Amino acid sequence: LSDSGLEQLFEARKLVEPGLAALAAQRISDADAEELRRCAELSAAALEDPEAFMFADIELHAKIAHAASNAVLERLLDSIAGMGLASRRRTGRLAPVREQSAQDHREIAAAIAAHDAEEASAAMLRHLENVERAVRG
Repeated sequence: LSDSGLEQLFEARKLVEPGLAALAAQRISDADAEELRRCAELSAAALEDPEAFMFADIELHAKIAHAASNAVLERLLDSIAGMGLASRRRTGRLAPVREQSAQDHREIAAAIAAHDAEEASAAMLRHLENVERAVRG
């Protein structure tokens, strides 16, 4: 993924994913919220394994998209999944990115589980900005 492609990917994700997180907070079931928290903990447990971390990260973002209960938005996110994988392979090599992302994932999951749409959206935007900032150096 080129630098300009990565920049455009973050631009798209920052427009879509905070909204998905807000919808997920409004619509998620208690059982799915618990599963989302478990997924956030998986990313924290995989800090030393970039590949395992990447798959936990992908799973968390997919669970949020699914919990938003909007098939069009979920398919939109699926359509950029390949680019997202390339991006995660690049960013996931950086230990500080994994550490910050694990904390961000916990905050996102907590806000969604609390049905706090505003904080879920804000937490997701902070997360994407944190990763983008780290990649840009």
